[in-house]
Amino acid sequence: MENPSFKAEQYFDLKRYKEAYQECMRVLVEHPDDERTLYLAGFAALLLEDFDEAERLAKDLIAKHPEEAGGSEIMGYVAVERKQDLLAEDMFYEALKRDPEEAHYYAVLGTFIGRKNRTMEALALIKKGLEFDPEHVQLLRMAAFYYAKNAEHEKASDYASRALSADPEDSESHLMYGLTLLEQHMPEEARYNLRESIRLNPAQTDELELIAAEQARLHPFFRHARFLPTEGGALIAALSTPVFWYLLGFLWSGFNYIALLSFILLAGWYAYYGLYLLYKYYLLQRIQQGKL
Repeated sequence: MENPSFKAEQYFDLKRYKEAYQECMRVLVEHPDDERTLYLAGFAALLLEDFDEAERLAKDLIAKHPEEAGGSEIMGYVAVERKQDLLAEDMFYEALKRDPEEAHYYAVLGTFIGRKNRTMEALALIKKGLEFDPEHVQLLRMAAFYYAKNAEHEKASDYASRALSADPEDSESHLMYGLTLLEQHMPEEARYNLRESIRLNPAQTDELELIAAEQARLHPFFRHARFLPTEGGALIAALSTPVFWYLLGFLWSGFNYIALLSFILLAGWYAYYGLYLLYKYYLLQRIQQGKL
């Protein structure tokens, strides 16, 4: 039987989302009810940041195939982009409700919940999804990430190893496993997986920075560092501390000494943080030159 969405899927594999969307629109003229093509069209519109069109196609998919989960998933992503978090969570739960044995939807909902720092809820969803697909690479990587976040490095390492067993060519699994080994102070063992991650995906800029940061923290001088805030309101609050004590000095001169001390401590900590950033930058340059 002919697959109407075959060509659009090829465009998706090549990350040519505009052509994928155009192909879907062409197919929908002849096959307006095709479930897979409607889903791909909605997802392509989403990736092209045409959220109104993505929403329209998702609603069309839900109306024509109310038993399918894909329309609710797309509606959830549209809500995320519009900062409608409550609606997004409802839509992701709806997708899971429509297809409760599909591991992918546990990964979708788990990712969303995990980003809200609801780590234990995310882990519960991940474990449930793995019951249906024990070799689901994304779920295994997510489990490794959240256990690492909870400083349960042995469990994180175990899940990352399982992800690698499921797909030995997955760069993110190599990265996750390498980072868990670094956290367990096993840099020599980690080196192979980190190199493999770079080999498989040399363009992963964010991941390279993460590797450099983890390696920097292994240096005895930075291992137990507690860095001060560097952005947003927390930074303003930190920098305002010496000013606060200085202003109180107009009431009692003794506060001026506290202001001076807080300024010296603050400057020292930020100088320390600056050294860490320089060292991390040096390591990043070495990694990019293949000298991991």
